Amino acid sequence: MVKGTLSWKERIDETLRGAMSARDVGGLRSDWNILRVAAYQFLYLEEVPIALVLKESCALASSKGNHLLMRTVLHRVLEQRGVPEDKPQAAGSHPAWVLAEWEEAFGKAETEKLCQANNVRWPVSIRTNTLRTTPHQLEKFLRRDRVVVHRSAVAKDCFVVDSLPKDVRLHELLSFEKGLFQVQDESAALVGILLGPQEGESIIDLCAAPGGKTTHLAALMKNTGKVLAVDLHDSALQKLKENCRKLGVKNVRTIQTDGASLKVPFKADAVLVDAPCSGLGVLGRKVDIRWSKSKEQIPELAELQLRLLSHAATLLKPGGRLVYSTCTLHRSENQLVVKAFLNAHPEFELVHAREAGLGELATKEGYLLTLPHRHKMGGGFAALLRHRSAPRVTKQGPEAGTGLIPGNLSKI
Repeated sequence: MVKGTLSWKERIDETLRGAMSARDVGGLRSDWNILRVAAYQFLYLEEVPIALVLKESCALASSKGNHLLMRTVLHRVLEQRGVPEDKPQAAGSHPAWVLAEWEEAFGKAETEKLCQANNVRWPVSIRTNTLRTTPHQLEKFLRRDRVVVHRSAVAKDCFVVDSLPKDVRLHELLSFEKGLFQVQDESAALVGILLGPQEGESIIDLCAAPGGKTTHLAALMKNTGKVLAVDLHDSALQKLKENCRKLGVKNVRTIQTDGASLKVPFKADAVLVDAPCSGLGVLGRKVDIRWSKSKEQIPELAELQLRLLSHAATLLKPGGRLVYSTCTLHRSENQLVVKAFLNAHPEFELVHAREAGLGELATKEGYLLTLPHRHKMGGGFAALLRHRSAPRVTKQGPEAGTGLIPGNLSKI
């Protein structure tokens, strides 16, 4: 109910305000969240114990006067139940500035489908920890625990969870406690696949916490080489290190610093910039951020993202690989950041996502773009950039990429 109320907050507020005077709106401000949850049930849920909702909601009122007024308002809301809405489903469940951006980028019909996808329950996906088991073995463990899954069609080693036994959660499974899998959206797992880490390489994860992509890189490298996980917050790095211990990751080192000013005495084979962003691609999972983000924040985020990407270029070996990724669907944070970087760094080129085997998820320009309504996963963007002096990427042995990790970095 909380998730649904947050999703439709704007439309619920509009309905409530229409059911009372401006004076009543002010008087009920202290009880507004109670009204919102009750109104959500009346407007968007099919089977609701109306009498019980009315009784419990009004009983929570802050005063006797508000108790009576809330009952009157909620009865007016009930009268609108089942009345066809005069606005498309997108209106009221997403901020107007987000809808305007998406309609320009994807068109009105696609935006409507995207918003609808954000308003339903998203599937949970998990990634096999190949340092501890194989996808086949993990599937056997899960089925033994009556967990129904199916293999991801696009993300190697991932499963989508179809159902769990009643009263059982993923983190309570023995296979989770033993570190046999990591909860990770398919869209996030695709980023590691796009980067294509090879055994023995030196890789920098410039914005590492909470570490899902870091541990994926380590697994793809089979615990060889070095992964330097960088984050500004020590508490986040502590959680990352604990996750590494649980998953048996041994080739990750951490450093607490600003990724935009990181200095290390080596050059990396590859750098991942999973940049801080507005999160507009995961509004179906993080419902509250729909209303906490603003259009005015986007330029500031884009400036930070470009700064991180530009600094990442200085950390690469000649011919190195660089992946820029976000979990947003705003072009100013995605395509425009990459284009600005390429304009300022002509020594880099964009590599088409099909070269990493992800062509079916690629835009015509070659970016990786996932959309919840099309791909049944989180929305996200990624671009693979390569120094122009690089040969085509080929698998390398453990002796490749022998850059040294500074000795004063934290050890797992």
